[in-house]
Amino acid sequence: LSSTDVQEVIQKRLLDKNDEGAQLLSEFYMKEKETLRTLFRFVHGGKDIQFKDREQFVLSYPFQAYQYNLLQQGLRGLSEHNAFMGRHVSRGERSMLEIFQDVAKSLKDEELFCWATFDRMFNGIRETLNTALLSAVNVAERNLANPLAVKILKILLLVKYVKDFKATVEHLKVLLISSLDMDLSKLENEIIEALNVLEHQTYIQKNGQVYEYLTNEE
Repeated sequence: LSSTDVQEVIQKRLLDKNDEGAQLLSEFYMKEKETLRTLFRFVHGGKDIQFKDREQFVLSYPFQAYQYNLLQQGLRGLSEHNAFMGRHVSRGERSMLEIFQDVAKSLKDEELFCWATFDRMFNGIRETLNTALLSAVNVAERNLANPLAVKILKILLLVKYVKDFKATVEHLKVLLISSLDMDLSKLENEIIEALNVLEHQTYIQKNGQVYEYLTNEE
């Protein structure tokens, strides 16, 4: 399935919005659609995918348009590099649907207009990953006092084998925006600080402006 087909399947199966919620989301989109397009875009490589219209936005909430394609590419890359155990090699419609549904359910009690950050997708595949690939995340969760660093590490693992996505500070910031009210300058500084911690402790490496998750072998 293409990312567009997967997106349509997932949108039809996400948590239903009641009439009031759908109306609020519709009004929000019409008011903020240009802001959303500006914030959730990748300027230095990566596919810049936006919502086609108001209906697609309402159906997708609390997810952003880029997340369907990026997760699909991430799962495909991990599968091609034998990251999954035994029977857990599927990267198609069913496994992606389960991931999106689980994330949506985890956000059901959040305030309206809060978005799912990309690190939340990690829990949906955590139990299916090979132990060796997962070890750095497990160690980081036990030893790092910086929660954002752990989130970033999970993201870097998810996108490790996505060829057309560059994990720069700017792009990581896009993946970690949870509301339009966030102080983005503060978020960027926190991301840089977290990346410095991860690099110093050899969880990741930096190539130019791009950061990469390090496997045990690497």
